[in-house]
Amino acid sequence: MEKCFACSRPATGGLRIFSTFLCRSCEQELLLLTADDPRYLFFMEKIRQALPAAAEPLVP
Repeated sequence: MEKCFACSRPATGGLRIFSTFLCRSCEQELLLLTADDPRYLFFMEKIRQALPAAAEPLVP
């Protein structure tokens, strides 16, 4: 069984982001967050880490 890349709990459903998985609970939490919420930055960093190297910007 796959684990959520945000909470590390086993996930039976949710959102696939490239080769990683976001569980339904974390997906729902992310959808309800505002950009000024500290958890929003946590999720954005986790998603950035999930992106393959080819998707990263060419210029830092």
